[in-house]
Amino acid sequence: MRIILPIFSLFLILSCQQKPSEPIALSSAAMNDFASDVKNTPSVTVEVKNIPDSISEPITISYTTVNLGKNFQIKNAEDLKSDGILKLNLDEIYPYQQVFLSIGNFYYGSIYATPDLRVKLDLSKAGKEKLFFYGDAIQFDGEGGDLNTIMNKHIVYTQQNNNTGEDKLAGMTYWERGAYSYSEYIAQFDSLKRVFAKLDETFISNGLATKNWTLS
Repeated sequence: MRIILPIFSLFLILSCQQKPSEPIALSSAAMNDFASDVKNTPSVTVEVKNIPDSISEPITISYTTVNLGKNFQIKNAEDLKSDGILKLNLDEIYPYQQVFLSIGNFYYGSIYATPDLRVKLDLSKAGKEKLFFYGDAIQFDGEGGDLNTIMNKHIVYTQQNNNTGEDKLAGMTYWERGAYSYSEYIAQFDSLKRVFAKLDETFISNGLATKNWTLS
């Protein structure tokens, strides 16, 4: 299964954020203050409930953090503890660090770290196939729980309703190889942006998010 995360999701993140209330520039004093305050240290706890007796081997939690600087993505993997809980090792402090999370062969999603985010997977509700992003078996609680619910619902909705747009977006990454001139690329990008904006409108109108969770 190919997974493409549209860059337009970034707009949802910026609008979904509850704190800080306004975007913070990376080179600003506000960012320095945010990063130096230990209360902003991300804390993400993964809990797997109702593990059947048929699963005798430890469940591996794999996660890739998206970072600033040279090491853009860092991969990690740890086994779930005997109590079914694991706290992810996140040591960089900046707003809503993205983490690609895989829970054994049961779940894969994209989460945005906060100082108190809890990801809960209920295997009694899981199907036979791996769950991607959102479904009945996954729950996001704590600070940022609503944000992570909306973002993962949005990814599922986009994949189900706009595969053509995602394929086109992926293809546009080749513009620097001569597939498009710069002006053609901008025109294509603007057109595609309108497609995703319309998709977001239908996402809201179907009751999957409220106006407060989108750009206005």
